[in-house]
Amino acid sequence: MWGFFMPVALGYKNLKRFIPAVAALLATVVGVQTARGNSQTAGESAEPPAQQLQVKSFNEVLQDLVNEFSFDLRAKALNSLRTVSVRRVALGEGIPRTYESFVETQVSDSFRKHSGTKVLQCTNCRVRRTVVENGRLVMTTPINNPQELDAIASQLGVDAWLDVTLIYQETSMVLSFHVFDSKSKELLWTKLYNTDNIYKKKMEQMETTSKQQSDAAAAAAAAEREKLSKYNVTTTLGWNRVPNVKTGANMIAFNFRFSERFNYGVDEVGTRVSGFVAPSEVISDYPKISGDPASVAEIVDGTSKEVILPFTRGYGLFAIYSHLLKGDVLQTDSPVWGMEFGAGTIFSKGYACFAFRAGSTLRLGQRFLLDAGVAYNLPTSISIKSKYKYTTPGGIGADVAFGLQF
Repeated sequence: MWGFFMPVALGYKNLKRFIPAVAALLATVVGVQTARGNSQTAGESAEPPAQQLQVKSFNEVLQDLVNEFSFDLRAKALNSLRTVSVRRVALGEGIPRTYESFVETQVSDSFRKHSGTKVLQCTNCRVRRTVVENGRLVMTTPINNPQELDAIASQLGVDAWLDVTLIYQETSMVLSFHVFDSKSKELLWTKLYNTDNIYKKKMEQMETTSKQQSDAAAAAAAAEREKLSKYNVTTTLGWNRVPNVKTGANMIAFNFRFSERFNYGVDEVGTRVSGFVAPSEVISDYPKISGDPASVAEIVDGTSKEVILPFTRGYGLFAIYSHLLKGDVLQTDSPVWGMEFGAGTIFSKGYACFAFRAGSTLRLGQRFLLDAGVAYNLPTSISIKSKYKYTTPGGIGADVAFGLQF
């Protein structure tokens, strides 16, 4: 019996050891997936590359500090000095000693390019001597000996000594300058350049410049928009189906539209004047009535034997309102679409009726447009020979035209 349960017991013990390992493995996998998800989320919500912090090398940051010093030299901060010599270059902890000559070269080059002050090379300043004092070996340089340093200044003609200090920290870099009079030992000029300050200043300047440019662009766009949004004049030539006497008539229409824009060009209010003429009037003459013209006067009991034909010339005058549905008044790279509603009068000789029109305008580019709409003429009456009245039922018409916008 025990022999049967022994493998089960051993398997349970091994299983107890195996469960934590499996749990750890699952936790690791879940952690990796979570980290990937977080990194993807962070990547999606991260700022665009143009807005991310720019990473610079040590030498680039140092060059930025030297450029700030050069700016002060161009501003004539040390123009009162004829000659200057770099006496000491002190480096902070962690900066290689080879940067002493590199910093000195950068500073000397700034003097040469941006200042009238001559930089004298003091090779004797760095000469090291070994002397024995009180039984101890001591290393000395002329920098630590004022009398010897004064003799070197007189020999070379140095007006001032320059001490440079470069300190590098985790979050910033500091470059400081101290200028001493070679005779009186008076501190003539000192300046400290800190990356925290100059980069903050540059960021403020960039933000100010960007805001100014953005404001200037917005002002220019507003001025252009105001210029284009003030008035709109369009002329179109097209086809109209005008419902007039008894039936509709196909006519050639010339439309002149003048409107004033508001709400940044989204809405317009104005007038629309149309002139209608039948194609037959343009091409050739044709009889205005059917039958014998001599029978015009043959009217019995108010019933005419003549057929009353639609007028062949007419005019339309509408008050209009339009609204922009898609696009912008400044837009030229894609179509601009809007709706138009009007109410007015269509009239001809002996004929006048109230009419309503609804249309749509599609602007292609800045100047060309396609105009289409439907109109409804109310019933009215016409006067025949100033003696007889004839009632017309009105009806629905349509129009389409192509034109220019000014």
